[in-house]
Amino acid sequence: MVIKSSGKLGADALVFTGPCHLIGVSFTGDISKITTLTVYDSITAANTAVVFLRASATTADVTNPTVNLMFPGNGLFCAYGLYADMSADEGDFIVYYSIG
Repeated sequence: MVIKSSGKLGADALVFTGPCHLIGVSFTGDISKITTLTVYDSITAANTAVVFLRASATTADVTNPTVNLMFPGNGLFCAYGLYADMSADEGDFIVYYSIG
Protein backbone atom coordinates (compact mmCIF):
# COMPACT_ATOMS: atom_id res chain seq x y z
CA MET A 1 0.00 0.00 0.00
CA VAL A 2 1.30 3.43 -0.96
CA ILE A 3 0.13 6.17 1.39
CA LYS A 4 -0.37 9.63 -0.08
CA SER A 5 -1.14 12.89 1.68
CA SER A 6 -3.02 16.06 0.92
CA GLY A 7 -0.05 18.11 2.07
CA LYS A 8 -0.63 20.75 4.73
CA LEU A 9 -3.93 22.54 4.09
CA GLY A 10 -5.49 25.49 5.91
CA ALA A 11 -8.94 25.70 4.33
CA ASP A 12 -11.71 23.48 2.92
CA ALA A 13 -10.36 21.29 0.14
CA LEU A 14 -11.11 18.47 -2.26
CA VAL A 15 -8.39 15.98 -1.35
CA PHE A 16 -9.09 13.18 -3.83
CA THR A 17 -11.72 12.20 -6.40
CA GLY A 18 -12.67 8.55 -6.78
CA PRO A 19 -12.50 5.38 -4.70
CA CYS A 20 -9.80 5.40 -2.02
CA HIS A 21 -9.02 4.43 1.57
CA LEU A 22 -8.81 7.07 4.29
CA ILE A 23 -5.74 6.13 6.32
CA GLY A 24 -5.64 8.98 8.82
CA VAL A 25 -5.88 12.68 9.64
CA SER A 26 -3.60 15.08 11.48
CA PHE A 27 -5.37 18.27 12.58
CA THR A 28 -4.07 21.28 14.53
CA GLY A 29 -6.45 24.06 15.43
CA ASP A 30 -5.30 27.56 16.27
CA ILE A 31 -4.72 28.16 19.97
CA SER A 32 -7.81 29.41 21.84
CA LYS A 33 -10.16 28.54 18.95
CA ILE A 34 -12.82 25.84 18.78
CA THR A 35 -12.20 24.61 15.25
CA THR A 36 -13.66 21.41 13.81
CA LEU A 37 -12.69 19.33 10.81
CA THR A 38 -15.07 17.00 8.97
CA VAL A 39 -13.88 14.61 6.26
CA TYR A 40 -16.56 13.42 3.83
CA ASP A 41 -16.78 10.43 1.48
CA SER A 42 -17.64 12.89 -1.26
CA ILE A 43 -16.23 15.55 -3.59
CA THR A 44 -18.12 18.28 -1.70
CA ALA A 45 -19.18 18.96 1.90
CA ALA A 46 -22.12 16.59 1.44
CA ASN A 47 -22.82 12.87 1.42
CA THR A 48 -21.38 10.79 4.29
CA ALA A 49 -19.16 12.29 6.99
CA VAL A 50 -16.55 9.68 7.91
CA VAL A 51 -14.47 11.71 10.39
CA PHE A 52 -15.34 14.58 12.73
CA LEU A 53 -12.56 16.12 14.84
CA ARG A 54 -12.45 19.04 17.27
CA ALA A 55 -8.96 20.26 18.12
CA SER A 56 -9.86 22.17 21.28
CA ALA A 57 -12.65 21.72 23.81
CA THR A 58 -12.89 25.35 24.95
CA THR A 59 -11.46 28.76 24.07
CA ALA A 60 -9.59 28.63 27.39
CA ASP A 61 -7.62 25.59 26.22
CA VAL A 62 -4.20 27.02 25.35
CA THR A 63 -2.36 23.71 25.08
CA ASN A 64 -1.23 22.38 21.72
CA PRO A 65 -4.63 21.60 20.14
CA THR A 66 -3.50 18.75 17.88
CA VAL A 67 -5.41 15.57 17.04
CA ASN A 68 -3.82 12.65 15.17
CA LEU A 69 -6.12 9.84 14.08
CA MET A 70 -4.94 6.78 12.13
CA PHE A 71 -7.15 3.87 11.05
CA PRO A 72 -5.85 0.28 11.25
CA GLY A 73 -5.43 -2.10 8.34
CA ASN A 74 -6.35 -0.59 4.98
CA GLY A 75 -8.21 2.33 6.56
CA LEU A 76 -11.79 3.38 5.79
CA PHE A 77 -13.04 2.75 2.26
CA CYS A 78 -14.50 5.85 0.62
CA ALA A 79 -16.35 5.23 -2.65
CA TYR A 80 -16.59 8.79 -3.99
CA GLY A 81 -13.48 10.61 -2.81
CA LEU A 82 -12.34 12.76 0.10
CA TYR A 83 -13.42 16.29 0.91
CA ALA A 84 -12.21 18.08 4.06
CA ASP A 85 -14.34 20.84 5.58
CA MET A 86 -12.91 23.01 8.38
CA SER A 87 -15.41 25.05 10.42
CA ALA A 88 -13.24 28.14 10.08
CA ASP A 89 -9.85 28.79 8.50
CA GLU A 90 -8.29 28.58 11.94
CA GLY A 91 -5.95 25.63 11.74
CA ASP A 92 -4.07 23.23 9.51
CA PHE A 93 -4.60 19.60 8.59
CA ILE A 94 -3.18 16.74 6.55
CA VAL A 95 -5.32 13.89 5.19
CA TYR A 96 -3.57 10.56 4.54
CA TYR A 97 -5.09 8.14 2.00
CA SER A 98 -4.28 5.31 -0.40
CA ILE A 99 -5.69 4.43 -3.80
CA GLY A 100 -6.02 1.16 -5.62
